[in-house]
Amino acid sequence: MRLPWKRVPLTLAGFPFFFDSVKKSSNMYLDAAKHETGWDRLRSVFISTDGGEMSRELSSIHQSIFMGGILGMMYGGIKKSQFSFKNFIHNNDATKFHNIVDARRTLQNEVTIGFIKGAYKYGWRVALFTGSYVGLTTLIATYRGRSSVIEYTVAGAVTGMMYKVPIGPRGMVSGGVVGAVLGTLAGGITLLILKTTGSTVEEVRYWQLHIKDARNEQLRESVKEAMKKRDWEALHVHNEKTKEVAIEKQLDTIAEEQAPKEKSVEKKTEQ
Repeated sequence: MRLPWKRVPLTLAGFPFFFDSVKKSSNMYLDAAKHETGWDRLRSVFISTDGGEMSRELSSIHQSIFMGGILGMMYGGIKKSQFSFKNFIHNNDATKFHNIVDARRTLQNEVTIGFIKGAYKYGWRVALFTGSYVGLTTLIATYRGRSSVIEYTVAGAVTGMMYKVPIGPRGMVSGGVVGAVLGTLAGGITLLILKTTGSTVEEVRYWQLHIKDARNEQLRESVKEAMKKRDWEALHVHNEKTKEVAIEKQLDTIAEEQAPKEKSVEKKTEQ
């Protein structure tokens, strides 16, 4: 008996998602992409959308580089600062400081410098590694028009070879082999998880773009409402000021008209 995987809802954070509706909503987009050539799809990656934003593929690469850099900086900074702390304690057992404040200040400087050095050392490396891997998988999948283990294997091999370039040809070969194996495992696990949920990588990317566009549209509507409210308040204040000015002008006009009459009355009274 075949299990109805396509009809099983997935609950994520308490919200049910039925994949039949996902497929119906994204089929038009995926069918349109199939009629394009590989080079057309690659060119579209580097073309901005109508709203001036980067494409969903380029956005995912950009986000992976940013997150990889942040994680690399945190890892390298913490690792290097711990090494600096232990090294300071080990090498300064016999060092005489003027007081405890001087010792703590020197230790803090060593730890801070170590954190900065470690963050720089690992930050750009992890960002480059992550960006290369995600970029290659995304571009290969975009060119082929579908996702499979191939792009993960190729991306892992190329990234592993790049990481071992300073060691030499032998290091590059070993790095490429290890990267290919790890990339294949990562791709296989990713595709297996998506298959069990009845979805594909293309549909996930489509819905990421769809959610992003909906969020941006909601933000634009909120800005418009805020601008309308601010303009209405400004118009209300302007109208109030205009009324006050008009009333003052009317009072001045009445005062100017009554002034001659008052003078004539005063003259008659004096006579």
